[in-house]
Amino acid sequence: MNEISPIGWALIGIVTIIVFSSYWSLLSMLRKKNKNPDTPSWSKSWRMMTNPWESENREMDKLSKEVANLGQRDASDEAQNPPQA
Repeated sequence: MNEISPIGWALIGIVTIIVFSSYWSLLSMLRKKNKNPDTPSWSKSWRMMTNPWESENREMDKLSKEVANLGQRDASDEAQNPPQA
């Protein structure tokens, strides 16, 4: 019988790691299945992959709306609360 080459050992190791990680992820999913049934983890992952800056964009939109509202203040509002430098 021939000796297994280093590439063969590497492939055996990679397959073992893939099988072990699949088992571990399935086991962890079974343990956490009733904690949050409304939002599956694949849905969160897909949303994060399609729009990785979603939360930052929301915060920037909120900030830009607040800045736009600063320019639309009433004269009475300016008399009560003068702009600060």
